[in-house]
Formats: sequence, C-alpha cells, structure tokens
Amino acid sequence: MNPLFKKLLGPRQTEYFVVNHNFIIQEISAEVQNYADAPGDAIPGADARICFPELIGIENILMSIIMGRLPGFEIKGIARFTDNNRPLYFDLLAIEHENEQDMASNLLILIEDATEKMVMKQSLIQRANEANLLLSALAASKDYIDKVICSMGDALLVTTTLGIIKTVNQSAQWLFGYSEAELIDHSPK
Repeated sequence: MNPLFKKLLGPRQTEYFVVNHNFIIQEISAEVQNYADAPGDAIPGADARICFPELIGIENILMSIIMGRLPGFEIKGIARFTDNNRPLYFDLLAIEHENEQDMASNLLILIEDATEKMVMKQSLIQRANEANLLLSALAASKDYIDKVICSMGDALLVTTTLGIIKTVNQSAQWLFGYSEAELIDHSPK
C-alpha cells in the first residue's frame, strides 16, 4: 500500500484490505483482523467473503467497481458482538484500486471504526424514546385530571400565587356566569 495512504488512514482508525477480481485478499493493514467475522481469518490468500460475510450477495456491485462502472459502495453500521460488554461497529467502503505492479484493477476496502458514533446514536435514540414515553404519560395524566375537573359538581378555580385564574371547571362557569375564556388569566376579585 502507498505510504501516503497509510499516513492518511492511521489517525481516523481506518483499516483496509485489498482483494482481486476473485475476492481473494491480496494485502491487509495491521488491525484488519479485529473487524473480520472470525479474527485471524483475514489473511492474504483467503476469500474476503469468508472473513467479511457482508460481501456475500453484493459481488456484482463489487465487480462493477473493479471494472470502473461504479465509483464505490458503502455499508454503514456493521456490527460484531464478540464480547457482550463491548460491541464493535464499523463502516465499510469499497473503491477501485489499481495495483502498481501489474496495473490490474483490484478492490480497496476501507474499514472505519464507528463504535463510538453508533453507541452514542443508540444512547440518544434510547433517551428520545424514554422522553416520548414520559411525554405520553404526562399527556395521559393531564387528560385524566382534566376529566376529573370537568366532572366535578363543585366549583373549582385554580389560581397562581398572585391570584390569577389558570383553570376553571364547568360548575365554576355556571356559578359565576362567565365563560372559561372570560375567567382565565383574570383575578377573581
């Protein structure tokens, strides 16, 4: 691999492997094993589809990239769960790569660690779901309280500490002879 590529890929937690038109691994980066389905299988000479089963079924797309008909193909959020406490997520990008020695087109597959991003995204989604549940519970409670207030036979006025009316029930409207709109945000004095 070009030394410039190695410098560019290092700081972004990006690994790579190169496969030929038969999907045989030609070259790998140092840590690509961490992302393989079975660590230790991703070695030069191995079928990339065995090491990365995500490539199975997309061979036609990958061949189109090797032939130059497509610029690239990306799969995001691939998950590996080897350890229950530490999931591994990564994104896979396949692009054409011309071999310097024999000028043959190969496939360069870049792997970028997306674990932190995916865990953060899952956490945000979880919090949003919890907030929606709380909001639904609050709306249901408000609806229940409104029904209780409306069905009360006694007059009810709810005021602020300054005496401004915030809520009235039907009985209070009948007693005072005013509509809800005429009573809300006014003082009963």
